[in-house]
Amino acid sequence: MNNYSVLSILKILFYRLSKKRRRELFFLLFIIVLSAFAETLSLASAFPFLQIIIDQENIWKNQIISNIFENFGLGAEDNLILPICVVFSLSAVIASKLKIYNLWLSGKLAAKISSDLSSQCFKRNIYQNYEKQLDSNSSNLITNNTLYVTQCNEVLASTARLFSNLIIGFSISLYLIFLNSFLALAAIIIFSSVYIL
Repeated sequence: MNNYSVLSILKILFYRLSKKRRRELFFLLFIIVLSAFAETLSLASAFPFLQIIIDQENIWKNQIISNIFENFGLGAEDNLILPICVVFSLSAVIASKLKIYNLWLSGKLAAKISSDLSSQCFKRNIYQNYEKQLDSNSSNLITNNTLYVTQCNEVLASTARLFSNLIIGFSISLYLIFLNSFLALAAIIIFSSVYIL
């Protein structure tokens, strides 16, 4: 029996998927990227929210943020806590909804792919010639098919979650590096070291 890596097995599986499943997989990828963007936006909206709570006058020194507020008709004399609170709350709710939808969709797609594989395995077993049917043990076939399909479902769902979390972590890391590169790199090194250990 050949030893394949998980990536090579996933690559072989991808090329054996139907066009419909590939489209669903690309839609899942789009949702993952959208979820990563929403998580980053939620994190990005937390800093102005905290800054306005701490010192509302200091926020007007940032040219980009002051231009955004002026485009919405807000001035230095307006109370900015409510609009920023609404933006922060909406971004957190949207990010969490997208994350939940992402997890649900990845689980559903993994189940669909596993179901397709199970159906193909069953068809291959049922359409064997009569001599092979007599030699094979049907209970072993059913048990192995059920066991392997369940394991395949778990691997696909775990791979989708891992890929999603990598994309989200990468986008948040990029934002933190943009915000404060020294602290972000220190945090990335510390968390990576702890995770590796």
